Amino acid sequence: MSVPLDSGFEAVYTVLKYYDGPRSGIADFKGKPHFYQCIFDDSQDEFSDEFSISPIDQGTFQLALEKWNIWLRWKEAFHLGKTTQATHPALPEDRDRHTELTKLLENKMALNLETKIKTKGDFKVREEWKRSFECAPWQVKWSEVNPAQNAREIFDVVNDHDEVIGQQTRGEVHRLGLKHRAVHVLVFNRRGEVFLQKRSMHKDTAPGAWDSSASGHLDTGEDYDACAVRELHEEIGLKTTSAPVRLFKINARPETGQEFVWVYRLEAEGPFTLHPDEIETGGWFAPEKVTSWMAKRPRDFARALLLIWELFHAPR
Repeated sequence: MSVPLDSGFEAVYTVLKYYDGPRSGIADFKGKPHFYQCIFDDSQDEFSDEFSISPIDQGTFQLALEKWNIWLRWKEAFHLGKTTQATHPALPEDRDRHTELTKLLENKMALNLETKIKTKGDFKVREEWKRSFECAPWQVKWSEVNPAQNAREIFDVVNDHDEVIGQQTRGEVHRLGLKHRAVHVLVFNRRGEVFLQKRSMHKDTAPGAWDSSASGHLDTGEDYDACAVRELHEEIGLKTTSAPVRLFKINARPETGQEFVWVYRLEAEGPFTLHPDEIETGGWFAPEKVTSWMAKRPRDFARALLLIWELFHAPR
């Protein structure tokens, strides 16, 4: 069935998972079918408006559409009172083929780590399609975000002792919860205020949350000190010829996203040049205000910073 689309929107062919909107399925991206999967924001404990998408081949697309049409036939029969919920998701005459298609698609309907990108998805329902049994009543407008921060970035994977045991893509490290390395830097001024950044909504973790002055993952083969210097320059435009003062190290744990983290301190006055793809805004805050703010609204902050701030004020 050919259906009209609003300007800038593309076709949604299937909705495999739904929770307050489509969360996975197949839709066009730049006119070609892609598998889409919503990114769950652990820091907010809810689905975000960002999706990982990757292209699928024509054969996979046709198999997926066949399976979808089997479900549509069941849906129509159910709404017409010709079958019961017990037969879901396929009518008796389609059940064997549905099982066969499920097996054929088992390893095909997944994100390709080599080709996936991150994009925001604005799904919109067309009222006139709602009662149709021939299509998904959705269309989507995609807007690619932060294409430089993608799944092909390579991280060192480490063991429980922070020893390098291999390398993996950024996407795979985060998907599998593999241990890896990162740094956080707290920048203070002469008045004793700390500079915090508000993470860009384009970030793949904790978008929009308040975080350390500068932070980031170690590149493959990079050491902690070099990463701290690099992240200060890249994120807030602060150049330093030597590494900041090391404060303490945190072992990999859920609060850090399975990152071993060295935390640093530096004194600087600004003003800073904030990286637009990384940081939405930033500001100076009195430490006691930060502590009070965290107590009242912990969800405003990245989980790692909550832990870092607690350890920063703990006796050492």
